[in-house]
Amino acid sequence: MRHLFLRCTVIALAALGMFATTAKAFDIYSWQTTNDFNDWSLARWDSEGAGTVHVGSGEGLSFDPAFSLTGVLWGVDGSNIFTINTTTGAVGAPRAVTGNIFSLNEFLIGVAFNGSGAMYSWSQRTGGSGIYRINTVTGAATIVTSTSPIGSIFGMTFGPGNTLYASNGTQLFRLDPNTGALLQTVGTFGGTFITSINFGVDGVMRGLAPDFAGNATDMYTINLQTMALTNPQHSADYLYGIATIPAPAGAALLLGCGLIAARRRR
Repeated sequence: MRHLFLRCTVIALAALGMFATTAKAFDIYSWQTTNDFNDWSLARWDSEGAGTVHVGSGEGLSFDPAFSLTGVLWGVDGSNIFTINTTTGAVGAPRAVTGNIFSLNEFLIGVAFNGSGAMYSWSQRTGGSGIYRINTVTGAATIVTSTSPIGSIFGMTFGPGNTLYASNGTQLFRLDPNTGALLQTVGTFGGTFITSINFGVDGVMRGLAPDFAGNATDMYTINLQTMALTNPQHSADYLYGIATIPAPAGAALLLGCGLIAARRRR
């Protein structure tokens, strides 16, 4: 049994390595608001670098969407959260975010999930941003911080080690996920305005750079050591968010290994 478990682990790790180095290992989704309101929809980045493909239409507004740990895509429209079907682009019934903790004219503009599966959201309002935790079942919100230490937050995501990253457009920061306090200024984006950020299953951070003068967006990979922006991909759509979910094969193999180990311990 021990040899079987070791062999299973080796195969699983090899599969994960394969997916991490294969461009088509995972899909990248955004939300496009390019033309008329009736055309707004989910968008999927083409794996061959040919921009974005619309998934459905007429689904209204979502700011930065994100996948939960169970593979469900969630969006937010300022005051409601909802699920998004990645096959049809249809949005689920909106769930109002409540808590009587928001300022006048404060809008939630994105969601992110930590390593335990808790939903976080951040807001835009006059003078800065707040960070909140949201119960996806009830919509109840609790405060992480009502005053962001980096001013306005345009993008936020969790990375390896449950590290919370945030962008204020010109710089990248690490924040304390419990208090919102500033832990580190990672670096600047070198003159490119980066809004949404996210990590793929390959462990690489990506960021969106919208063309504020027109309906177009570029996506870059971000080197966290040098802050270099590389591998640009261009979309003719105006986009919010970078949401990625890993291909299931490697995770399924690791789950199988875990089941073998559990049976062995019995």
